[in-house]
Amino acid sequence: MYHKNKKIISMLIFCVAVLAAMSNKLQFVEASAMSHLPEKQQTEVCWTFQEPRRNAEAQKLKNPETSNPESIEAGKKLYLRHCASCHGQGGKGDGGMALSGGTPSDLTDEKWDYGSSDGEIFMAIREGVSADMLEYKNKLDDKQIWQVVIFLRSIGPQTAKEK
Repeated sequence: MYHKNKKIISMLIFCVAVLAAMSNKLQFVEASAMSHLPEKQQTEVCWTFQEPRRNAEAQKLKNPETSNPESIEAGKKLYLRHCASCHGQGGKGDGGMALSGGTPSDLTDEKWDYGSSDGEIFMAIREGVSADMLEYKNKLDDKQIWQVVIFLRSIGPQTAKEK
C-alpha cells in the first residue's frame, strides 16, 4: 500500500509541475467526451494539452448577418434563452448547468477552444462539440445562430473579434 501511495504522490507532484508550466494549454477531458474512441483508448478521466481545435472549412464561412444594435439584441435574447443556463448571463461560464458536469466555456476570455472565426463559432453552436455543448441546429435556424455569434462578438475579447 505504501509503495502505491508513493507512486500516486509522485505522479501528482509531476502533474502539478506540468500544470504550472503549461496552464494556458490545459484542458480537462471527461470520459463521456471520449465515448467515440475505442475502449482501450478511453480512461475515466484524463488531462490533455491541446491547442485550440481549428476547423478549416468553418473558417471559410462568413456571417451573412450584419452586426448592428438590432442583431446584437436579437442574439442576446436567443443567448439568454438557450445559452445562459450554462455559460452564464454575461458569458463567463458561470451558469452551472453543463449537461455532463463539465465546466462551460467562458465566452468573454481569449481562449476559444473550437476556433475563433465567426464560422467556427457558428459550427460549434450548430453542430455541437461535446456531451455538454450539444448541437443547436434543431432548436435555432441558421439566421438565429449567426445572431448569437454577433452577440458573442459584442461581449467577447477584442483579440477574438479580430481573428
